[in-house]
Amino acid sequence: MFALDSARSGNQNKIVANILLVDDDAGFTEPVSEYLARRGCRVTTAATVQEGADALAAADIDAVILDINLAGESGLKLLEYMTEKKPGVPVAILTGEASLDTSIRALRLRAVDYLMKPLPLDELFLRIEGMTGKIIGGVGAPMAEAGGIIGDSPKIKDVLRQIHHVGKTAHNVLVTGESGTGKELAARAIHDNSGRAKGPFVTVNCAALGDTLFHGEMFGYKKGSYTGAVASHSGYLKTADGGSLLLDEIGEIPVNSQVKLLRVLETGEYNPIGEPKPQSVNVRFIAATNRDIKKEVAAGNFRLDLFYRLNIFHIHLPSLRDRMEDVPMLADHFLKKHRNTSGGAKGFSHGAMEKMLAYSWPGNVRQLEGAVVRALAHCHGTQIAADDLPELADETESAGVAEINPAYKTKRITKIREAEMDCLVAALAEAKGNVTVAAESMGVNRATLYRKIIKYNINLDQYREI
Repeated sequence: MFALDSARSGNQNKIVANILLVDDDAGFTEPVSEYLARRGCRVTTAATVQEGADALAAADIDAVILDINLAGESGLKLLEYMTEKKPGVPVAILTGEASLDTSIRALRLRAVDYLMKPLPLDELFLRIEGMTGKIIGGVGAPMAEAGGIIGDSPKIKDVLRQIHHVGKTAHNVLVTGESGTGKELAARAIHDNSGRAKGPFVTVNCAALGDTLFHGEMFGYKKGSYTGAVASHSGYLKTADGGSLLLDEIGEIPVNSQVKLLRVLETGEYNPIGEPKPQSVNVRFIAATNRDIKKEVAAGNFRLDLFYRLNIFHIHLPSLRDRMEDVPMLADHFLKKHRNTSGGAKGFSHGAMEKMLAYSWPGNVRQLEGAVVRALAHCHGTQIAADDLPELADETESAGVAEINPAYKTKRITKIREAEMDCLVAALAEAKGNVTVAAESMGVNRATLYRKIIKYNINLDQYREI
């Protein structure tokens, strides 16, 4: 077992990710280790399950690439160990031979990816970026916005970076996230950042296509090919030729139709109804779903081979409650977008912003936009007030939010306001401006902490620079 970092490879950049590579094939591990080391990784290699377990116990590992077939033992033993001992470390399974039973078992053990050898190094590089949420290789500064996706939180910045990188490849992409998180915006941004940007971007709502409609709508049909076909129809594939096809709600496609779609992904060919000669198509597939596709695979509702074809690169969009620091920026964007048609307010009152930051937003960004539109209609002044947001329940106390932990208050100041301010500043300084970490240390809900940051007009940037 050995570790290789960027210093050994002549690159003095800061180590950005610690990767454990478990494979007994030196002909594979050596070039992969050298490649990742040049991109700023510290790579530890192991040839056995025991060596892998020892490496995990000895160091903080950001991601594991694990071969299923090690000499005399199964790599799944290490995955079982990690499920119990290291559940937070993402694992990608690596194999030269695909097995349905092994794949399903790996997914049930919470493997996040399944890679087939031989694997291009640049593709492995992108997969590791997706697993770790880190930018490897010193690629330039992150984009501030892409395709209408707005935010300044670490999670949304990671999404924007991934869109920027994967857009420049030819890989198919799987975009996941709850309803209302902006999956279609992400798909459009991937297309716009690709070499296909001048080509068509076509969206198909898979939930609206059953087995009966799927073939004709997706592949097209010739006039007279069946009763009711009074004119020829080109289909979504032909329309998207040379561009990108977004398969929205891919998890809703019936299994029989999944087989037909798989053939297109494997061969690049399809047959319109009534056309015996196969047609060729050059399309990049972007699939989107709010379902847990791995669970659907394990349950037999989604084909594993189709999942592999679509999940070349995976981008997950965080819920709005997981990036609450973006609420003010998003709310301001929607206010400017709709104020000419829905009302003339030019901003939000302190109380309105507090109310929005205290809400959990189950409908995510889409719900926030709707709330701003309705608030504009209710508002009769220059600022949207808390009363203009009647649909947002005050969840501060009902959600069981704890008060600031008194043990954290190391300085006893007679004035409660000054004491609270002192706690906020100390926690934010210690957490280097990371609101999630500061909230946990103080024993409060993150939304509560955001309200207090606004209340005391605290500039987070000054603590992020410490």
